[in-house]
Amino acid sequence: DARNPMRGEVYLHANQKFTDNLAVDDDGSYADVDYANEEVTPELVRNLLTGRYDATTPKSKRLDSNEHSNLFVYFTGHGGDEFLKFHDADELSAKELALTFAEMRAKRRFK
Repeated sequence: DARNPMRGEVYLHANQKFTDNLAVDDDGSYADVDYANEEVTPELVRNLLTGRYDATTPKSKRLDSNEHSNLFVYFTGHGGDEFLKFHDADELSAKELALTFAEMRAKRRFK
């Protein structure tokens, strides 16, 4: 798209490019990106948010939130009315996302 002069690039802050699955935090420290590219699916998003993991999932790849946690969930990319698209194949509907947030509330996974 000609309107996007930085196509395919992600910035954490102005002039701080996101590279190598690392993001620079406000204090200058680096944070690992736990999930990227093809491994990000609607099922992974639902399971991550609701705390459904198998025994082999390391603690570092779990969202360890509780009733005292402030969560900010931000999606960007492809989609349309009432759905988000993943890799031009899988979709997460607005209804599925609403049910996911309802399950999170019931499990007290955020404030």
